[in-house]
Amino acid sequence: MERCLNDSRKPLIAAGAKADNLPKGLSQQANFVESLSVKAEELVCSWFKKNADFSTCGDAGAAAEKLFAEPDCTDSTVWRSVLHAFMLRERPPAVALWLSGAEASANLVAPSATTLVGTVADVADADLLLSIAEGKVPADIQGVIPMLLAGAIEAAKGNTKVAESWISKLASHSDPLGHTLADTVAALLRHSSPAARSIQAPLLEAKMAAEVDHLPFIGIVKKILPTGQLFVSLVALKVDGVFHEVSPVLARQIFPETGDATVFPSVAHKQFMEGEVGLWTAVRRGPEHATRCVVEKCLSRPFLPVRVPVPSTDPDAVRTWMLQSYTPSPLHKPLFLLSDGLALRLPSGQYDPNRVDYDIPLDGYREVNWIELVGAGISFVADLPANVEKIDCAPPATLVKRLFRKLKEGEGAPSLTKAEVQALSDLASTNQSALGFQLHRALAGLQAATDAQALLQGAAAELLAIPAVQEIIEAEKRRVAAAQTAQVQQAQESLSYVAKRKQALEGELEQLRNAIRQEMDERKKAGRQQEADLVRRLRTAFEKASQEGAETLAQAAVVKALLQPGSTNQPAGQSEDAAACASTSVPSAAPFLTAGKMVESVRALRRTVEAYAGFAGLSELLLVYAVAAARSSPVIALTGGGTSAVVRALAGVMAGGLHYRASVAQDMFNTGDLMRSPAVAQQADRTWAVTVGDGLASAAAAGLPAVIELRGANRAPLEALLPELLDCGPGAAGVSWLDAAGALRHAGVGHPVIWILTFADGKTVFPIPEGLAMSTPLLSTDGWSAELGQLEEPFVATAISSKCWKELGSAEGSTLPGTRGTVNQLAAAAQVLGVDSGSAVALGSMALSVGRHAHVQAVAEGKEQGGAVAEYAKALEGRAIALQKLFGIEGA
Repeated sequence: MERCLNDSRKPLIAAGAKADNLPKGLSQQANFVESLSVKAEELVCSWFKKNADFSTCGDAGAAAEKLFAEPDCTDSTVWRSVLHAFMLRERPPAVALWLSGAEASANLVAPSATTLVGTVADVADADLLLSIAEGKVPADIQGVIPMLLAGAIEAAKGNTKVAESWISKLASHSDPLGHTLADTVAALLRHSSPAARSIQAPLLEAKMAAEVDHLPFIGIVKKILPTGQLFVSLVALKVDGVFHEVSPVLARQIFPETGDATVFPSVAHKQFMEGEVGLWTAVRRGPEHATRCVVEKCLSRPFLPVRVPVPSTDPDAVRTWMLQSYTPSPLHKPLFLLSDGLALRLPSGQYDPNRVDYDIPLDGYREVNWIELVGAGISFVADLPANVEKIDCAPPATLVKRLFRKLKEGEGAPSLTKAEVQALSDLASTNQSALGFQLHRALAGLQAATDAQALLQGAAAELLAIPAVQEIIEAEKRRVAAAQTAQVQQAQESLSYVAKRKQALEGELEQLRNAIRQEMDERKKAGRQQEADLVRRLRTAFEKASQEGAETLAQAAVVKALLQPGSTNQPAGQSEDAAACASTSVPSAAPFLTAGKMVESVRALRRTVEAYAGFAGLSELLLVYAVAAARSSPVIALTGGGTSAVVRALAGVMAGGLHYRASVAQDMFNTGDLMRSPAVAQQADRTWAVTVGDGLASAAAAGLPAVIELRGANRAPLEALLPELLDCGPGAAGVSWLDAAGALRHAGVGHPVIWILTFADGKTVFPIPEGLAMSTPLLSTDGWSAELGQLEEPFVATAISSKCWKELGSAEGSTLPGTRGTVNQLAAAAQVLGVDSGSAVALGSMALSVGRHAHVQAVAEGKEQGGAVAEYAKALEGRAIALQKLFGIEGA
């Protein structure tokens, strides 16, 4: 046996046998051969025919009878005789019954030779048996021996339905031998038609678990987190094509520590439940990972076998059992194993037989093997055979529907009279050639068709003759007729209504056309008059501007705005063309940030400022000074040669590297003009165009502080912009404006906003008003010692969280008595960021005093502090005249 399996291994695999790992030991090898399909079993038989010597074997039937009488027989000749019959596939009834595993009974003991010979002589002849052996089976066989031969041939071929019909005829035959022969054919059928088998999974050995990545394994869902993450316990692993059961101890070695693998929500293609069984593949990761074992793929949900004590020959009983006796569970994907070895599968995605449409045949499979995991206490079917049978379990109501459908289909079929059928029968009886056999087959088919047609017509007539059925049909006729009458009447009424409505709409449409034409004429006339008046007023304004020069520059800017088509100075609704052309799509300002890049505390902010200063080569004190100023006021002013670097630094530390730059023009006289003006947005290597208002709203949507540079802020009167800009940020009122489409917008509330003013020089610039200057910190970027790069890696932009922003503003620091609130806030924020008390107060005082009337005193106090603060104060001392010019203080 071992030689046979080794020599036939590759052909067995090609025939579908699971021979990758051949069994060891005679008992396991015998079980393996018994489980083979007919095709694979034929390979084993062929090998034995070619290589084994059975010349000394006796009668196989007698040997089988002896084994029934003496199950513990030790005569090897007896066993070899049965093996010979098995391998030659020439199996007498006694051998077939013994091979099936049945127990010997009184009926099975072979009758005496005299009885059997007498029976054969009485009911059969050699020609009839020869005809049956050649496949020419008459329709009117009466003897049990011809029936045995016909049934045995069909059973050996695996024709279950035909063989079962012969078994039924033998079992109901008047001859006492019929029941015994029926059992013989049934045993042969059971052996020839493979049934479902249970295979106990072998235990996995530790040496086989060295490489388990990507191998399929059976896992039970152990726990499900609210995030959708699953934990799957390993219970079986497929190694070399065979599932092996895994003990809990070995499972913890394969999947370290817990024996579980983690399934992330993106991997599971369906929603699992705790306790559900799945087929997965996983990979193991190194100890540096928090999750050591991760499922890479969910292969399927294996079938769980359910035994049904009903054969497939009784479909109504099968359906009733599944509906009434089986308790469905969403944890189980059932495969129903019928008593005759057929397996039924519910339609895809169904686990509850009560939700199945039985009008559609179910899929049936033979040769289904299921695997038992003894330790885990579960059984499963991993794969289904390729061959599928359709099993009809439709209820009686469906059969009645099919009856009427078949009747309708057969209405046009030709029919033969009884005389014509008899003539064909006579012709077949007189002709013994091959033509006669063909005529017999054709006659049997015609007779079956005639009988079926008569049965259908009779059943239909009986159904229609039932009074209740007649009453239902008549009621349905009346209902259909009434529905059709009502439908026709409704259609007529609808048609009449549509005709009247059409006429009314045509009249209304004509009236609208006349009104539109009249209104268009009036608008054209009014437009020509307004155009002439506007040209006259514009000419007057330009003449006045040319005479008064710079003093009327603002009026000239207004005139310029009026000349532009679609100006926002027009009332909403009077610039429809311009509004239609306005773009309403704004590129996304979402930063490239994760939660780990948010600055959540003042301590983290300190480290971030230090890191950026080292990376960019800026003074750390200057950057702390700028952050503290931004926290003290939503508007800060920058001067000097390093303004762009400081703007980028504030954006990199506080806003994820995102900042906007807008140029202030002479015609900006309100915040609406500013919010509608174009700006350049920049983050990392990306730049794009956006309006100031949309940038402010986009930063808020991204959860970032808005850092906006207003370049050349003194080119327009700042008293028209600063009051609203100072009212931005958490807890403030924010800014409202009308966008280019005439829609009301609002932003600058609930998140930090930092407006950075930089200045232009020239004759047409405007000073910062004295009242607003007291709320606007001014920082010079000159006079600071640069700290050249100390970082080896690029700086990763960060964003300050609302929690950190609030903590920075609520800090308590030393203040000078009588100083203003903005100075206090700036000094307190600087102290929290690591600046000593005296220096922090001096920096706050200079921010709110330089360039103004208290310039000299603030600079003197700064020089007293020493260090970097004193150097900065000295630099400011030399720039007094230039800084005071920003505030309109001449000759101070």
